[in-house]
Amino acid sequence: MMGVARLKPPTNPSATVFVGNLDYGVTWQKLKDVFRVAGRIVYADVHADKDGKSRGCGLVQYEKPQESLNAIVLFHGQMLSDRPMIVRMDNQATNKPDPMQLKLGVALSGSSAFLTGAAAGLVGGKLHLHGNSMLSLGGGDSG
Repeated sequence: MMGVARLKPPTNPSATVFVGNLDYGVTWQKLKDVFRVAGRIVYADVHADKDGKSRGCGLVQYEKPQESLNAIVLFHGQMLSDRPMIVRMDNQATNKPDPMQLKLGVALSGSSAFLTGAAAGLVGGKLHLHGNSMLSLGGGDSG
């Protein structure tokens, strides 16, 4: 059942990201596995309709707000299952304007990006996971 809350429901809007444009086959576990690169996840879920079918979006809540910003920088526009993800702060919980309009003060170069406190680096469109093999997310055009 895809719509059931995983771990605990989000309680910290400043540490929660909305993830959109997901392939309908992406599960909450896949979302959690990919997004854990940005920090410690306390909640992950993929929204489902009344029949249990994915709605193509979900939420990921991190332990710390900085980790949610890491997720936006790392994953917004990156490909997952041949679809570019939309990753932004969850404005449903806060009823505030979309924070993606704010400048994060962090820019990715086409060839590499490293985040303070993250156990990963993005090099040439491939995530280097600390202690694991590389996970290609697409993008990262070096030319």
